[in-house]
Amino acid sequence: MGKVYKLDKDDFLTHPKYSNKFELKQTLSEEEANEFLIIQSHISTEIQEETNFWLKENLINKSEYSAESLIFCMAKNHRNQCIGYGYGNIDFKERDSFYLNTIGVLPDYRRNGIGTQIKLKLIQHAFENHSNIKSIKTITQLNNNATITINNKIGFKEVK
Repeated sequence: MGKVYKLDKDDFLTHPKYSNKFELKQTLSEEEANEFLIIQSHISTEIQEETNFWLKENLINKSEYSAESLIFCMAKNHRNQCIGYGYGNIDFKERDSFYLNTIGVLPDYRRNGIGTQIKLKLIQHAFENHSNIKSIKTITQLNNNATITINNKIGFKEVK
């Protein structure tokens, strides 16, 4: 297991720097799902720990097994193609926490703040739309220095 991070609501500063190319959705269109799966295949080669893989039909249709609060953030380029994604949901065990799951950005678009903006958009959504949410949790691989830097910049604290 990687490093566990937590961000308390009182420690989060609103970041108004979003582009309109960051969309929040509960389900994806077929085209978005295809683009999501391409990014997922790219990042799966970089993740050293076991991860869950999305199937197209579960991205397009809400499944009975999907978390009710599941939300996707899709980052799009100037041609309206998906270049990054992130998703999260209310934690199943700790109902006052929102779990930020995978953030993925196509390699050609990295180091432009897209992953940070996806994470910020999901955090702000959780705090603004779920009044019971008091903190955000995320897990990051031990060697994922880019995400560890993002977590620290946003204000996450490592939980032992």
